[in-house]
Amino acid sequence: MTDDLFERYKEALRRGHVAARRGATDEALAAYGEAASLAPDRLAPITAAAGVLSRAGRVDEALTAYDAVLARSPADEAALTGRAEALARADRRTDAAIAFDELAELQEAQGRIADTIDTIGRALDQAESKARRRHLEELVATLNPAAGDDRTELALERALVRLRADAGTLELEADSALDRGDAALALERSLAAAQGFERARRPVAALDACYRALAFAPAAVDLHLALVDLYVAHGWRAQAADKLLLLSRLTELEGDPDGRRRVCAVVAERFADDDRLVAACRS
Repeated sequence: MTDDLFERYKEALRRGHVAARRGATDEALAAYGEAASLAPDRLAPITAAAGVLSRAGRVDEALTAYDAVLARSPADEAALTGRAEALARADRRTDAAIAFDELAELQEAQGRIADTIDTIGRALDQAESKARRRHLEELVATLNPAAGDDRTELALERALVRLRADAGTLELEADSALDRGDAALALERSLAAAQGFERARRPVAALDACYRALAFAPAAVDLHLALVDLYVAHGWRAQAADKLLLLSRLTELEGDPDGRRRVCAVVAERFADDDRLVAACRS
């Protein structure tokens, strides 16, 4: 491209941006079209035109333009982002979630974990998914807010707010199930809430969810083992050992061989050096 042609290209692109900021759709599209004709190898005018079309509600045309860019450059982040946003704007929620997934995959491959967390959050806004939520939780666990920059800290806080809200919803579902007399479902939701609060870095809320469940399921092995996990995670080994000792006796009194096997498996894995617990499992 000659210097003169490049200057004409830049000028057309500039006029397109100015018109787009004013909301002059037709003028912006004409300028971007001129820029694209001057430099057919450049993708920026096509991507910019797609954004204008999307904001103008001409989503199908926008998607066609974004697809044209991605056919030539599959990792074009601006096009991936614009395509996902256009699908969301059209209320094509499942397709939008998948498009945000693709964007998140690119960001994660580049090591941009904070951006990845935000993008997965946007995917979840479009369509709930256990796999997406689990991935979000895994990424949150890798971030150390004390070692991050402002961008990382903000992304982490947004993710934690989301996870806390989800755990709070599970608590409400547990209460509702208990009101209906469905103790089994209430226990399931309480355990899920405890796990959610723990992943959201709210250990007190996680413990509280378990303690509330003890009121209606005092002999539930799953519940006691969940408390053991929480105690161990936070370094409270003495409390965890006492809980396991009590639980080994409880399962023996209740005639629950499966529960006892599970308790002793935890003892063997985490407390093999505790003579009291080893002896209790041998008796």
